[in-house]
Amino acid sequence: MSTPTIKELRAIPILAQLRAAELGPIAHAVRERRYANRQVIFREGTPCSGLYFIKTGQVKLIQSHKEKERLFAIVGSGEPLDLVPFLDSGPHSFSAQGRGIATLYFIESDAARDLIWNTPPLLAAVLTPVSARLRNLATLASDLVFKDVTARVCKILLDQAAREGEQNRAEIHL
Repeated sequence: MSTPTIKELRAIPILAQLRAAELGPIAHAVRERRYANRQVIFREGTPCSGLYFIKTGQVKLIQSHKEKERLFAIVGSGEPLDLVPFLDSGPHSFSAQGRGIATLYFIESDAARDLIWNTPPLLAAVLTPVSARLRNLATLASDLVFKDVTARVCKILLDQAAREGEQNRAEIHL
């Protein structure tokens, strides 16, 4: 498939603030990959082979335990997939599979690491969603320790209502 344009790469939120000179080498390293509905992108526990960003479509992130699956998240266009194992060279903490047809940008691990360590604005951009995920996990741990079940369920419902309200407002403005 073709090399993405600078404009296409800027559609990825964490790349949006990078200059064209910084995006050029990224564009040359990126390969597009298409995945069918339910097609596995990577499996939980396997080594990380590179850096993924969703160009179009959606991807389900799933954790499995004793023949049970737990939906971790559904991520869409512009979102990165599982940055932590990419950064720490550990295994994937969940499986990823297409939800409908999904097109992803992929950069092989060695090339992505070279780009990140040699482009400080890219490093800062990649660390931002990792920091947000860490903050969310710390909040979750705090909620589990300090709130009873009723309070946790209420918080989940309020958070969901807020997200749906934001989506509805965004759709109205389109």
